Amino acid sequence: MGLLATLTPVSISIVLEYISPPSQILQNPPPHLFSQSLLQRHHFLDIHPDDPVQYLSWPSPDQQQAFSLFESFSLDQKHSDSQFRIRYTTDRESFFAHVELGSSGVRLVFQWDSRDESWKYHNVTLMPFPLPSYESVTDVQRGLASESPHESNQALTDEDAYWNAYGQDDDYKPDADTVLPSQTDAQAEDAYWAQYASVQGTADSTIPSPLIDAKQKTLTQVGFYESEWPETTSRHSPNGDTDQRQHSASSHPDSQTENILDIPYSSLNIDPSTTHQFDPHSPPSPRELRDRLSVLSPLHGEATPAEQANGIVKSIDPTATTKDAIRGIYSLWKLSSRVGMSSDEGREEFLKLVQEAIE
Repeated sequence: MGLLATLTPVSISIVLEYISPPSQILQNPPPHLFSQSLLQRHHFLDIHPDDPVQYLSWPSPDQQQAFSLFESFSLDQKHSDSQFRIRYTTDRESFFAHVELGSSGVRLVFQWDSRDESWKYHNVTLMPFPLPSYESVTDVQRGLASESPHESNQALTDEDAYWNAYGQDDDYKPDADTVLPSQTDAQAEDAYWAQYASVQGTADSTIPSPLIDAKQKTLTQVGFYESEWPETTSRHSPNGDTDQRQHSASSHPDSQTENILDIPYSSLNIDPSTTHQFDPHSPPSPRELRDRLSVLSPLHGEATPAEQANGIVKSIDPTATTKDAIRGIYSLWKLSSRVGMSSDEGREEFLKLVQEAIE
């Protein structure tokens, strides 16, 4: 954050000129006098100066009492320096300056803005000063430097203790011979995961989960038989899954064989030489086109111009085809004909149109 500057009585007096007394606050106080967090509160909660209590302070149980005392405070311009008693605090993220306003029992809180290196008004609340507080900015920076390592280590210790205690029974005793995951062999990894078998329930559950029997790990699926993992086989070994499948298949050879489809591997591969990409600038030759069409299966139900029976080709009756076409055209014409026309009138008008079309 860099070096802090001391909060001067002049800066305090300038802020008081705009916000004191709070009932007579200006409609548009300069925004550069307020801290960024307080400006964000104004913006997101749509707070305006016509509500000075919410505009100048943060919610707290003594908010109204602090404003009542602040309303009665009057600044003595001749002895303003003696009316201000300043202390500095920090929360390891921000620095604050607390200004006691004479004997009114209230204090103004300023927050250090590292971007323009100045103090910004932040809050008004009751005395006393929070602890620990310091008389100078040098002392508060030294206090932060001395407190940070201890508090940081304490926070890490508390966090480790919380997660280490989660899920352990009252009579839980760590195993001194527990295998650490730092070992590189596969059995060490199995031992590492096995130590979590004593964890029961979840953070939002009041019913403990059943314990897992680490000596007998079973796998049950629909359509498969229940089998046990051999203790000598690691689930993470390169051949662990192969050995397990062989063990299951040997236990039930008949039932397993019935459900297995033998698919040759060669049928799943496509020869790149048999695939072709169409190039509009280089069309295939008639011979290549014939070879491609010869491998296509005929479409079932496709209408053909002729039927073959006993080696004799029979032509399709053109009259039947023409009648089907006329029926289709007549059906379409009826859909677009005028409403209220009878069937006889419709047929006569359609025949009239046909005669006009062929004449």
